[in-house]
Amino acid sequence: MRPVEGKRPNLRKDELHSQIQHRLIEELSASESRFRELVEHLHEIVLYCGSDGCLVYVNPAWEALLGYTEEETLGRALVDFLVADDRPRWERLVGSDGGAVEEELCFPARSGVPRWFRVSVRPKASGGFSGLLVDVTARKNLESQLRQAQKMEALGRLAGGVAHDFNNLLTVILGYGEVLQGALSLKADERQCVTEVMMAAERASTLTRQLLAFSRRRAVKSQCFDLNLVVNDMTRMLGRLIPENIELQIEAAPEPALIEADRGQFEQVVVNLAVNARDAMGEGGSLCLRLRTATWACAAEHGLGSSVPARTDGGQCIILEVRDTGSGMDKETVKQAFEPFFTTKEGGKGTGLGLAMVYSIARQSGGAVEIESEMGVGTTVRVIVPESGPSLPAAPPPQREATAPAGRETLLVVEDLSGMRSMLRHTLERRGYVVLTAENGVEALEVVGRHGDQIDLVLSDVVMPEMGGWELRDRLRAELPDVPVVFMSGYLDVASEELAVRLAGAPILEKPFRGKQLHDVLRTHLDWAR
Repeated sequence: MRPVEGKRPNLRKDELHSQIQHRLIEELSASESRFRELVEHLHEIVLYCGSDGCLVYVNPAWEALLGYTEEETLGRALVDFLVADDRPRWERLVGSDGGAVEEELCFPARSGVPRWFRVSVRPKASGGFSGLLVDVTARKNLESQLRQAQKMEALGRLAGGVAHDFNNLLTVILGYGEVLQGALSLKADERQCVTEVMMAAERASTLTRQLLAFSRRRAVKSQCFDLNLVVNDMTRMLGRLIPENIELQIEAAPEPALIEADRGQFEQVVVNLAVNARDAMGEGGSLCLRLRTATWACAAEHGLGSSVPARTDGGQCIILEVRDTGSGMDKETVKQAFEPFFTTKEGGKGTGLGLAMVYSIARQSGGAVEIESEMGVGTTVRVIVPESGPSLPAAPPPQREATAPAGRETLLVVEDLSGMRSMLRHTLERRGYVVLTAENGVEALEVVGRHGDQIDLVLSDVVMPEMGGWELRDRLRAELPDVPVVFMSGYLDVASEELAVRLAGAPILEKPFRGKQLHDVLRTHLDWAR
């Protein structure tokens, strides 16, 4: 029987169906290829987890950002790659309602460096979930730097307030201490007690200056000096700080280790590092302070000074290395070591400012601080700073110790603190001056109105209620143009542009000061004004 005219055989229908199916498969394959190419070239991590919670797919960004290969990753749960602190939070989020989750979590890379990701995951109907991880480490680091800067700013403001009041108190202590030291009726043991009080006050004033320098609220007094000499000069003091069960070794550089910095600050660097090392060796050990010079290129070859901007001038650097055989620190502790107020010591045994202060001083001097430490082995701290010029400036000729001439002029002392006024009046009258006092600028103008023709110099605090020292000076220029004004202050905020303009070129005596220092400054300006 012949086929009916006009009808195609069933074979042609099967062929057409096959062609359509083949075309769909090709389009699906091309679509999958495009999708895979897109996903595998993303800088963000794309992943899939099966119903058992284990990873079944990660794109190449996973290995690029975290360092783990597919073989090390697939078949493990995502929670296994989170830092320990984030794991409970992740499990609560995923198990809460089964819905979508978006959270910022920390994944330590294989190298140990933590990386932060914004994690977005959505559950699949078949079980498990798909996820997208966007790297936000750079932003988190910037946020951390901002918080650090805010902490430093808050600490600076706190330090300024403390310094103002504390330095006033220390000036009173030192002033009356000098009076007692000059008393002939004191016995030897009583005189020694007064000397100890004076030494304690001097140390307290040093701590205040260091705190202000650390918070960058005090002007740094840079000078060229040999760090070898600083360490050698401090050997005796370090011997008192270090107990007998710790062997102290000092290795000076074979040539002068000249740096341009604040000498007092670097004395504190040495003390802080030595004390930290001592506290890490409760059962004894060895502490070595070593100084050496090197080129920046040589230091870089040994992995030193990596945080200092690259040097193109081929100059030298000075490396102060403090090495102990103490308990050491783990990696996480080392990362936080320079944080203000971070300490591993027991409560009441540490301020947490030691290494933070060392870090701040080194950075202000154009250098850096680096730490190597291993638990149970010990710690090495290296302070790396630029070497100064080839020679030290000529030393000033030695001054002959002589008793300064007694005062005979009339001084107006303007100070809002009664204890400070009384001490200044007592100190200056003992040196022969006639002293008038006022509590603030307004009262000082009243005294000038009564005794203006007698006043030879005005000694005024800077910050006072009702009228500050600079405003008083401006008012006095009209009434007593030839009378010098000397300022004194317990704290001058070097960050204040307004204060800098108002006091530009003015003689300023920083509290705390001793009687001789005060007398010398007053004599200089009184003799000059004649």
